[in-house]
Formats: sequence, C-alpha cells, structure tokens
Amino acid sequence: MSKDSKSFDQSLQDLEDIVEWFESEDVDIDNAISKFEEGLKLSGDLKKRLEDAENKIENLRQTFDKEVIDSGDEKSSDKE
Repeated sequence: MSKDSKSFDQSLQDLEDIVEWFESEDVDIDNAISKFEEGLKLSGDLKKRLEDAENKIENLRQTFDKEVIDSGDEKSSDKE
C-alpha cells in the first residue's frame, strides 16, 4: 500500500505511533529527525484531508439549502 492510498484512520494511527515513540524512554536521537519529518508529513496530510472533507460538506450543505429554497419557490409559484 502506498503512502498516498493510506486510509485516514491508518494515517492517524501512524501519527499516534510516532507520538508514542517520542514519549517512550528509548528515543534514539538518530531516528528522531526522520520520525519527526514523517510525523509532520502525516499531520499535514491529515489536516488537508480534514479541510477537504469540511469543504465538501459545506458545498453539499449549500447545494441542499439552494435546492430547498428553489423547491420552496416552485411550490409558491404553483399556488399562484
């Protein structure tokens, strides 16, 4: 599985594993920089995915609101 195709949950779990690694008493300074870079990349990816989901939800909400308003307008004009 490529890093690009990881699920949100798997990416989040990987980030949590890195945090736990840093919290352990056995932190190896030689690996710390690469782990930190990986954590930053995962964090950025997760943030982007959340922003994309938020934008999609907002677009769906606006579309729904517009459809509700439009259907209300149609019902009003049918009564006339």
